[in-house]
Amino acid sequence: MASVLTLALVVLLVDVSFRSEIRSQLDESLLFALQVAEEAWASQVFEQSDMTANLALGPLRAAVASGDGPTIRQTLNEVAPAAGWSAVVTADAGVLAATQGAPVQALQNAQALVEEAMYFHTADVWQVGGYITRVGAAALLFGGEPIAVLVTGEPVEAEEVTALEALVGRGTAIVTDARPTFGSEAGRLDQQAASELAEWAARPDQGLELVALGGERFVTVANPIRSNEGDRLGTLVLLASYDEALAPSNRLRAILIVILVLGLGVTFGVSGLFSKGITVPVGRLLRETERLAAGDLDQPIVPVRDDEIGRLATSFDEMRTSLNTARSELIRVERLSAIGQAASAVAHDFTQPLSTIAGAIGLLRMDDSNPDARERCFRAIESELDRLGRMKQEIVEFARGEASLETASIKFDSFLENTVSGLREGLSHEGVIVRVEHGYSGDWCIDSYRLGRVIENLIRNSASAEARSINLCTAFEGGELIIRLDDDGTGIPADLIDEIFEPFVTHGKKEGTGLGLAIARNVVGQHGGTIDVESAPGRTLFTIRLPAAEPTVPAPALATA
Repeated sequence: MASVLTLALVVLLVDVSFRSEIRSQLDESLLFALQVAEEAWASQVFEQSDMTANLALGPLRAAVASGDGPTIRQTLNEVAPAAGWSAVVTADAGVLAATQGAPVQALQNAQALVEEAMYFHTADVWQVGGYITRVGAAALLFGGEPIAVLVTGEPVEAEEVTALEALVGRGTAIVTDARPTFGSEAGRLDQQAASELAEWAARPDQGLELVALGGERFVTVANPIRSNEGDRLGTLVLLASYDEALAPSNRLRAILIVILVLGLGVTFGVSGLFSKGITVPVGRLLRETERLAAGDLDQPIVPVRDDEIGRLATSFDEMRTSLNTARSELIRVERLSAIGQAASAVAHDFTQPLSTIAGAIGLLRMDDSNPDARERCFRAIESELDRLGRMKQEIVEFARGEASLETASIKFDSFLENTVSGLREGLSHEGVIVRVEHGYSGDWCIDSYRLGRVIENLIRNSASAEARSINLCTAFEGGELIIRLDDDGTGIPADLIDEIFEPFVTHGKKEGTGLGLAIARNVVGQHGGTIDVESAPGRTLFTIRLPAAEPTVPAPALATA
């Protein structure tokens, strides 16, 4: 009887343990898959913006500059098929100049996007005809002045959802108020189950939940899809079949029940004769169960008997293999997430230099009669190509964990002004004021390019965290050059403050993945210095300390900002 009770307890513990582990693995896998899906979605939205900017820099710009309506429409018909649907909107009050399959009623509400695109190309998502549509906008320039805006849109079709599903390795759906768009796995849901999913996705908040759809249970997780104005247009949903994941556990439960019944009969019939033959292998299986519960999934469970207990051991090993596969899949998703984050950061940093080069080339094509203008364009192209090369080298050196500094003694206040002046004008359009106070004005030995990138990145981070006032000051204290950057942004949460300089840790930024602060820490460390941060709601202070020999021109210490 004791053996039967032990076996029953094993059945219960194993069943509960494996069901809990399977649900936990599904939850973690879905959360990582959702992160990868969101990054891929954001990347596709900005790709629409980049494609629009490329079209705007091409022959369409010259056609719009001509002012001839038939020419505009003909040129739009030639270039628009690459963008799904397109339209040209003039700079005055968003008047529609030409269209190629674009929903005019959607463009009537595009004034904010048009105004924003007068300064730089941008992206948004709309809901058009019940479908989520990625929209890009870019200014068409003539003589350096915006004269119209190109607006393109690409509805999210089922093929794109299937491609997204293949990337994350999970069932995927994009749900609007009108209809859900399914990937391959989720597409097996019937009409009623699809309606149930749409009703669930329309709720204000969806975390990890177990949802019954069409008689099948799915573990689901979702995030809203919002426009730039904050309007909720739809929901990105990932789901995995809980019933399929439990199938091995259910088979194991059936086998265990059969063994339990057989064990009960054997116990009442010949308990004394076979007690030892049962308790020993069951005890071994119990030890194997404890080993699996402790997380050791690599060592196989080899059955030593060709009977029910041997088949039980085989079922345990099948479950071990299933869990090991799930763990490997989770690691794969994590790696995909890291690759997606790094690719997003590199693409973001390379966008501005490429846009500058494209603009300079466009000006050269448009007018090559002015030698001074040609020289300025060539200098701009050479400067941005050099910048791209340095950025590439910076990323390679960070990935390898090695970098070499090119230091020189420079006048530090001039270096700081040159670094900040390039950012002031652009940030002022966003309502951000950057102030510089030179508490130290002597010479210092630094790598001006790398340290300039660190300061520029800190300023951009502050602006992305909704700061409206950024104060940059220097001081010479105790033989060290002190650089302090103080802003009035949203601050950094306490649970992230100790990890903010780790790769891919980010908070409060509209884009990017946190690689900049990791590089900043490396650059400052190579100078022999340190970088620290203090933060509270409404204020963040970064402090850089650069040790060196006595400076050329001493200066008084500056109080902490």
